[in-house]
Amino acid sequence: MLAEINLKKQKKTGCFIYANHTHPQSDAFSPSQIASPKKIYIIVNPSNLNVPVFKSSTKMLGALPLPTGLKASRNFADAIKHRLDQRAPILIYPEAKIWPQYTDIRPFATTSFKYPITYQKPVYTFTTTYQKTKHNKCKMVIYVDGPFYADVNLPPKEQQQALHDVVFQTMKERAKLSTYQTHKYIQKENDKW
Repeated sequence: MLAEINLKKQKKTGCFIYANHTHPQSDAFSPSQIASPKKIYIIVNPSNLNVPVFKSSTKMLGALPLPTGLKASRNFADAIKHRLDQRAPILIYPEAKIWPQYTDIRPFATTSFKYPITYQKPVYTFTTTYQKTKHNKCKMVIYVDGPFYADVNLPPKEQQQALHDVVFQTMKERAKLSTYQTHKYIQKENDKW
């Protein structure tokens, strides 16, 4: 698998992986298969830990809940550093919410790109696409691209923007490879993605 080959380069250091968020079960388990034998850690919204069905499995899968206060922010930063020191990959879903089988990439903020800059780690993309099979069924194909690095010659905010742009464009190009669509999402007037 292409993903395993790309991530083998990261055995000596941790990294950040940015993924589109399109399948509840696969988004929870596929990243850990690709990062194997390393454990992958996923930055999650703290509300995910309040859902009884997902609470134990989310923790078991390596959830790193986003902080909600100053003390939590320090603990979160320490946890990220600790996992990167263990050379673990950290997964981020920048689109935040799951849109089942969405075949494009939604706009996302530059906020999460401060992590690879702060910790000076490489970035990969993990783009799930949906492909039509011979029997008119759907299969998922996942592409991993990278590594991408922040341009240290730029100021931090510009590094964030540049890294965001390359990740977003790479994922958009991969998303074009989807050949099967089960849902059609239509943006309502005045709604943000």
